[in-house]
Amino acid sequence: MSLSLREVVHAVWPRFWRASSKRYSYLTFTDYRPMWLLMCGLLSASCLLPLIIHAITDYGLSRKTVEREERLRTERLASNARRSTAHFLQERLDALAFTAHNVGIEALGSPSQMAEVLSLLKQDFGGFTDIGLVDDSARQVSYSGPYDLIGVDYGDQEWFNQCRAHGTFISEVYRGHRDEPHIVIAVATAAPNGTYFALRATLDTSRLIGILAPYAPADQDDVFLMSRTGVVQTPSRRYGKVLEEALLKVPPFSDRTESYSGVDPHGVPVTMGYAYLTSAGSETPFILVLSRPRTETIVFLSQLRTNRVLVVVASSLFIILVITVTSSFMFNRLYDADRVKGGALLSMQETSRLASLGRLSTGVAHEINNPLAVINESAGYIKDLLTMERHGGHHDELVEQVDAILDSVQRCGAITTGLLGFAREMNLHLKPVRLEDLIDRVLSFHRKEAEYRGISVSLDVAEDVPSIVSDPGRLQQIFLNLIGNAFQAMDTGDSLTITVRNNEPDKVRVDVSDTGCGIPREYIQRVFEPFFTTKVERQGTGLGLAITYNLIRKLGGEIKVKSKVGEGTTFTVVLPVARGEEDVDEGVAG
Repeated sequence: MSLSLREVVHAVWPRFWRASSKRYSYLTFTDYRPMWLLMCGLLSASCLLPLIIHAITDYGLSRKTVEREERLRTERLASNARRSTAHFLQERLDALAFTAHNVGIEALGSPSQMAEVLSLLKQDFGGFTDIGLVDDSARQVSYSGPYDLIGVDYGDQEWFNQCRAHGTFISEVYRGHRDEPHIVIAVATAAPNGTYFALRATLDTSRLIGILAPYAPADQDDVFLMSRTGVVQTPSRRYGKVLEEALLKVPPFSDRTESYSGVDPHGVPVTMGYAYLTSAGSETPFILVLSRPRTETIVFLSQLRTNRVLVVVASSLFIILVITVTSSFMFNRLYDADRVKGGALLSMQETSRLASLGRLSTGVAHEINNPLAVINESAGYIKDLLTMERHGGHHDELVEQVDAILDSVQRCGAITTGLLGFAREMNLHLKPVRLEDLIDRVLSFHRKEAEYRGISVSLDVAEDVPSIVSDPGRLQQIFLNLIGNAFQAMDTGDSLTITVRNNEPDKVRVDVSDTGCGIPREYIQRVFEPFFTTKVERQGTGLGLAITYNLIRKLGGEIKVKSKVGEGTTFTVVLPVARGEEDVDEGVAG
């Protein structure tokens, strides 16, 4: 059998959500909604907080791992390019040094021999453009290549002095006498006569560019050489032209390949790898730079973040749903049980009300019988007077007896009116009430008992006490229960004092104090519990104070108790002067 969405919601949603707690004065809890919200909130927080922390931590670790892997891949690629480039330079430098030491200065001075050496170098190694021999005076004395450079003076160029000082030299890319970008490598050698010579060769940068190209496989990757002074040495896709200043800053020196993530001058997120090139353990003027856009990584991290958020949201919704359903089920069961208990207590209240009326019936009958006896006697006497009317006039005495009859009848009317006023108030109906009159009317039910037992009763009402807006019937039951309990706790000669004061501008305080036996301290906190009684041999139902407590709470007031064994008890009732509702239904659903 399929269930509609409305039926499902009705089954899991708290049944007390729309119910007003003011309707159920006998419920154990009047704050089901805040309690339910608090439980759902605490359970949700305790479950969701670890989930969210785990998701954030997991995403952070995943992001660091991805970025670290990306940097490691860039470092490996840059290291491979660095080794290939360094090997290219070192291999040609070694070939030049081998030629200088094995061919000899005399042979290299021959143009034909120099041409043969250049041919062999091109054939075996490639990348060589020309080769020349420079003597101690920095003049090129032998040359083989496409240019006419015999007799060129290199005395004003740094490479000659560097080569003499260090034995080898690798230049930056520059134009020189050829007016084309090229690299010069040179090795120093000595002639038999002790003079200094330098064997100098020019390398074609296109071969070097071809070596670097495989290390930038993607269209957006960029690998190139830049000098330590920040000049582009080989073509770059995004960071400048050859022999122009690079758009990138010169990275800090490191003897190993480094990498970092950042944003390039074009605003593109990239991972940069770089390495300072060395040859034969000595430094070269080149820095290898590898730039790889982080587009794919950013997309991956974005998808990863989206997936984490979706998982957290789905898990959170499921957790909240389970917590809501479970909490609603538990609170619904508790609420239903509380309502059943409330209905039972309400029924007991009415039963107690009837029992109170039964206890009052004896006193009421006695109070009514005495005036009726007077009426009977006075009526008989009037009859006699009227019989004797023919013998003389007794009109004054007749009027006096008639007045006595009327007073007694009025007294009977007051007693029965008070009794009916107590019995008829079943629902909560608010109206102005003078506490002095109401309490005095309740005390009238106990005056004969007080006279018979010798109990002193006093009512002290301050002049500034205003009338309150409340339910007179329920107030009568409240004070009837409190005064009745006081009489049961007192012995002959004890006293009962009732004081009424204006406690606050909007509240009235009533103290019902007796000098009876008192209540033990361990029972003070339980006197308002249903079925709990301190009366000897379980006299009474134990519901009087429980019902009184709920009636006072229903009227918007509060009750407190102070007692000391052997000295007496004081019940303090604080009532609001005015209520917001004019008519409140108290029905309790079973």
